[in-house]
Amino acid sequence: MNELTTFDLPTHIAYSQSITANITINLSHSCAQAMSLADLVQLSPVDFTNINLEYASLRGSEELRLAICRYYQQYSQSVLSKSNSLSPDDVVTFCGGQEALAAIYQTVLKPGDEIVVFTPCYPSLISMAEQMGCSVNIVELNQANAWQFSIDEVESLMSAKTKLLVLNSPHNPTGGVIDTNLSKQLLALAIKYQCYLIADEVAQASNYYQLPLTNDYLSYDKAISVGVMSKSLGLAGVRIGWVVSKNQAWLSQLIAVKATGSICISAIDQALAICALMHSNEIIDNNNRLILKNIDLVKHFINEYNHLFEWVEPKAGMLALVKYLGSEGVEVLSANMANNYGVLILPSKLFGLSGNFFRLGLGQNNLSTGLGALKDYCTDFKPT
Repeated sequence: MNELTTFDLPTHIAYSQSITANITINLSHSCAQAMSLADLVQLSPVDFTNINLEYASLRGSEELRLAICRYYQQYSQSVLSKSNSLSPDDVVTFCGGQEALAAIYQTVLKPGDEIVVFTPCYPSLISMAEQMGCSVNIVELNQANAWQFSIDEVESLMSAKTKLLVLNSPHNPTGGVIDTNLSKQLLALAIKYQCYLIADEVAQASNYYQLPLTNDYLSYDKAISVGVMSKSLGLAGVRIGWVVSKNQAWLSQLIAVKATGSICISAIDQALAICALMHSNEIIDNNNRLILKNIDLVKHFINEYNHLFEWVEPKAGMLALVKYLGSEGVEVLSANMANNYGVLILPSKLFGLSGNFFRLGLGQNNLSTGLGALKDYCTDFKPT
């Protein structure tokens, strides 16, 4: 009898699931602040009780895809000429960003291919490629360089065998960004080696410092942008992500892969996403104000406890890495915070980074309570 193929949970999910304590605060939350269904539907005059609960279209409704185009063109860092502007035909929707990424990998990669990924990162960006028999070449970001990298580091890992270059800006979990000049160099590398380029832009609207981060990725026919409702908009319960590309032949292949999985998004989620995207300015502005407020809270906290914590302030997005300087190490800190204070802290090793770092979420309205619990830990356990 053949043995069943085994699959492992993503490392950060497995870690969270292993905790038996009652977690009331997630200090590593990766999304902006969620809103209630009642608050969301108040933004729209649509009567949601009249939604026809049939299958949505394979791509997503034209109304939704048009709303995504408008959102993308307002908040994305991509520069598109008027003659090459986005249309609904350039968008395919999925049940969240993870399904979108999995479908991209399935259409682009085959065993023996090589990909380039930056670490730390969302774990599945590496594990999906490894499960497909691909080699993963890693650009290791480090705190000493403020989580930035050089173009030479990237090119040293690329060759004729490189099939995919995976970019993420604003970056999860460091809060680093790819500026306009660097994006041009990265695009030139993708073109030089004729590899696909994923621009993971799920936190694209969380550019609260209004930095110049424009790119021209979508001028390249092998470039793919990924977006989602969960991150900048904070609507993780609306399970919709999307892919944007100007390559219609490739999008047809992507749709074929989707048809073997979820087939379509939920009609309810589709209606809620349209509502949110139509009012994205209000939602994003509120979320970004909260992130900026939370950044100030963390600055004051680290100034007060600078013998135990340090960080590189994020440039965009709602995540940052904090280094813990206590002698017991971040894993002991994490266990004690969960078991004694009901606070979840995810060590950076779960995202491919060794050392005493943890991921800090900046998008939630209970951050001050979580920092208060960290202060209690410092008082109660007296780490040195």
